[in-house]
Amino acid sequence: MRKKIVQRLRVGFHLAIHPKTIISSFSSIGEGTIVAAGAIINTDAIIGEHCIINTAAVVEHDCVIEDYVHLSPNVALAGDVKVGEGTHVGIGATVIQGIKIGKWVTIGAGAVIIKDVPDYAVIVGNPGRIIKNKKSN
Repeated sequence: MRKKIVQRLRVGFHLAIHPKTIISSFSSIGEGTIVAAGAIINTDAIIGEHCIINTAAVVEHDCVIEDYVHLSPNVALAGDVKVGEGTHVGIGATVIQGIKIGKWVTIGAGAVIIKDVPDYAVIVGNPGRIIKNKKSN
């Protein structure tokens, strides 16, 4: 939905970064992204455009977050995680180091992701398990 709205508006977007965040000067954040209070973005992390990095979310070193991603409150991404476009990561979810998450994935609240996740998957639980593929429905 956000992507469609942005494409229709065709105007420039600014960043919204809460003053109580910790952001490495060696990270990169795309236009239209919102970073909420208490979020931490570490060295060499790359955040795409029009993302939401919610309250107390942690993005560790060398992570790549593509456009239109939403990290809910208290999400923890260990180092070198890749999150594909349009993915939603639910509150309190954890992703271990080096994992690749596909595009338009939905990760449920509190899930613990220990394996790569394909595009369009819906994944829940600890350890995370795929319960549905949004593309096949």
